[in-house]
Amino acid sequence: MDKYLFMKPVLDALADGPFFRKRFALCVRIGAAVAALAGLVGFVNAWNFTAHLEPARIPGGILYMLFLAAAAYMAVHTMLIRANDIDALPHTGFTLIPIGAIVALMLGEAYAAACAALATGGGILVWFTGDYAYSILQRADFFLPSLGGATFMDGILLILRGALRAVVALALGHLVSELFIVVERLGGNTRLGSPGSE
Repeated sequence: MDKYLFMKPVLDALADGPFFRKRFALCVRIGAAVAALAGLVGFVNAWNFTAHLEPARIPGGILYMLFLAAAAYMAVHTMLIRANDIDALPHTGFTLIPIGAIVALMLGEAYAAACAALATGGGILVWFTGDYAYSILQRADFFLPSLGGATFMDGILLILRGALRAVVALALGHLVSELFIVVERLGGNTRLGSPGSE
């Protein structure tokens, strides 16, 4: 009868650390593919935007596209690296806590890379195109600080605020990752020190 009841094997597989880690790493890789597709769509939009610029403003559009491509590359490559790290996690008795530590790092690193690159490209685009830049920059507002202004100083402020946002995201990612590690170590010490653990 047990061979016809499939839930116990399913639950056992979900509770198994290596099984769960491999599936989670696969999800991260799928997320990286989605991010790459989003970056490609953004690049096409930036290309169309640049194609309609006046000749003197086209260099700004080209530079923005280069920074956009760099942002997509860095974010996607970071996700793939961290997916491999999840795959390579050793068995410690915990399943989600080590994964959470790596995911926190990944989110902080990928977001910081995208923020820094897009803000730099966006600032340069503002220098070349003024207010017209925001018609394309608003599509990346998840990664960019509040937008506004068309002066040279506004472009510099956009770059600086993007860099600050990147530093904060990176610091938060590392902080949350370290908190996961602390919880794991405390949990390990509790198990070692519990009655009957010898």
